[in-house]
Amino acid sequence: MQATNLDPVFRPQSVAIVGASNDPYKWGYLLLDNLLQSEFAGPVYPVNPHAAQIHDRPAYPRLTDVPDPVDLAIVAVPAAAVPGVVADAASAGVRAAMIVTAGLAEPLDLTAARRAGMRVVGPHCLGVHSAAARFSALMIPAPLAPGPVAFVSQSGGYGIQLFVSAQRQRAGIGTFVNTGDETDLTSTDYLAYLGADPDVRAVIMYLQDVHPAEGPRFIDVARQVTREKPVIAIKLRRSPRPDALDADAMWDAALQQAGVLRARDPDQLLDYARALSRLPLPRGRRVGILTRTGGAGAEAADRCDLRGLEMPPLSSPVVDQLRELLPPYAGVDNPVDVIGLLDPGPYNEALRLMLGQDDIDALIALGIVQMSPEELGERYTWISAIYNGLLEANLISLVGQFRRTGKPIVVESATGVSGRNQKLLDEAGIPVYAIPERAVDALAALARYRELREQVQAWEPRTRPPGPARSEAVGLIYMLWEQGRRALAETQAKGVLGAYGVPVAEGAVAHSAADAVALAQDYGFPVVIKVVSPDIARKARIGGVKVGVRNSAAVRRAYEEILENAALHAPGAAIEGVLVQRMAAPGRQMRVGLTRHAQLGSAIHVGPTGGLTDDRQDGAWGIVPLIDDEARRMIAGLHAYPVLAGHALHQDASADLDALNQVILALNDLALDCPTIATVDIDPFFLYDAGYGGVAVDASITLS
Repeated sequence: MQATNLDPVFRPQSVAIVGASNDPYKWGYLLLDNLLQSEFAGPVYPVNPHAAQIHDRPAYPRLTDVPDPVDLAIVAVPAAAVPGVVADAASAGVRAAMIVTAGLAEPLDLTAARRAGMRVVGPHCLGVHSAAARFSALMIPAPLAPGPVAFVSQSGGYGIQLFVSAQRQRAGIGTFVNTGDETDLTSTDYLAYLGADPDVRAVIMYLQDVHPAEGPRFIDVARQVTREKPVIAIKLRRSPRPDALDADAMWDAALQQAGVLRARDPDQLLDYARALSRLPLPRGRRVGILTRTGGAGAEAADRCDLRGLEMPPLSSPVVDQLRELLPPYAGVDNPVDVIGLLDPGPYNEALRLMLGQDDIDALIALGIVQMSPEELGERYTWISAIYNGLLEANLISLVGQFRRTGKPIVVESATGVSGRNQKLLDEAGIPVYAIPERAVDALAALARYRELREQVQAWEPRTRPPGPARSEAVGLIYMLWEQGRRALAETQAKGVLGAYGVPVAEGAVAHSAADAVALAQDYGFPVVIKVVSPDIARKARIGGVKVGVRNSAAVRRAYEEILENAALHAPGAAIEGVLVQRMAAPGRQMRVGLTRHAQLGSAIHVGPTGGLTDDRQDGAWGIVPLIDDEARRMIAGLHAYPVLAGHALHQDASADLDALNQVILALNDLALDCPTIATVDIDPFFLYDAGYGGVAVDASITLS
């Protein structure tokens, strides 16, 4: 991965603030003050033509007047002045410019900046923050709390609010950038740079939309970063419209293929970040639950089941030892409930026994309670002392077992922990969550990232050089495209798909009723008869399809009726004949298609149709390029998968999922060979029992 050197943005050696001011109500004052308060070690140059001195520092009229090299110019001037400042920065050899100003009348001309090799953050950027560099250029004051998490936000004001919230939650965010309008540097550029930074252990992102034309690059960069460290993203959906839901499903697929964990909201974003930047990854999904209360244990167990985490039973020797330790009414299997014992010994021993079991990969510690004398009142200070002594003993044991076993531990505390107890957990890297569900979700994210990382580490692009049939099909598509055709006739579409290895229903075009009868007799009755026209997308809607035609007389009638219907309902359509097609044996009806997403490129969809399941929204997406494992994951992710795989009740045979997999990969190859293809729709594809393949009964291809 070739990452742009963004050291001048995140680790500048010198900074100029253009628009610096002595007026505390101006951004130029606040930015300069924040920078100085962060104890930035390099020289800082205020630039303002109307002041000789700002913040007790000499001011310069223009960037070109600054006598020394400048790494980063922070630009906080009126919109009309921005182009001139950018030109001055390029002329002065400034390495990067961060433009705070919003509302430029025209898109910023970057010709001079690019010629000088200068990179631009923004415009409309609300700031950059780097604790490691002791550098804070934000629109608000923020403490320089060090941490291994980098935060890239496309939202400005809301992104800064989340950053401040994360600081309060000790989420470990040491680096922050608001990307602004991304006229030059994009979210992908920041991800590539921060992903390569050895001091960053996790990257979190708040994405409204990836920069136009950067979808494939974003996915490629993310895939390379997630091979080494986690990336967690909120990706906004923007609209509840059905087409927007499809686009959101495509983004789900793209992020999964890139190894990115998608968070549903800011709380989950920060919860995942705290776990993934601190804890080791578990070997698997097998979890132990240790609790002081049955309710929390049951709640966590339910959530584990929902998130696909397993709770293996404890071994007989461990159960026997727990029975000796605990009262008879305590829970001695997984979850282990030590109830309200005030002696820390049983809890600590249960912890040791559970983490010592080989088939437990991680542990959730519930019911960690810290009470203060102020909360309990002076009459009950002795209770506070008991609880806090118990807590300290338990936490020391937790940290010790964590370090001894190397197995990840997450803690739930409804009361929260503070003071030296919080310091003890922070130094060990054990995160604390307010409710059981959040603790379970964080642990599930660890397990999921381990799986995604293995997936992307094994990813290799699929390469299949085209043979003569594929080359001929590609030539046909480009010839039609150059002729201005935007749709293939069904026979052409099936010819292209057949060249890529998709089995298609046998058929031929008739140009007279007599030809149609002859073809039908060759194939054997019954047959299907359809109009052939690149201008008619929905043939059945205009009466252009006749199914189950059973004799010669019916073929003649069907031929005439289809042509009459086409003339009546599509009078301008070019009619290339009538297709006579062998009736395919009925099978499980699937739909496989390809469409182009404006940012992500070609996306492939597969799902059941024709009543295979009750779920009409069942479907899975994959973003080209796919590999074999990704195509199989698409199929396995269908709600209809148990039926297709023969796992459903009263289901005798599984479907030929290998055949379905090959259809998906064929569309992948077609998309790679022909970027001019806008859509492919195979509906239905009859899928037969395992070993018997399938057949495309109807198909269409449109061009961009």
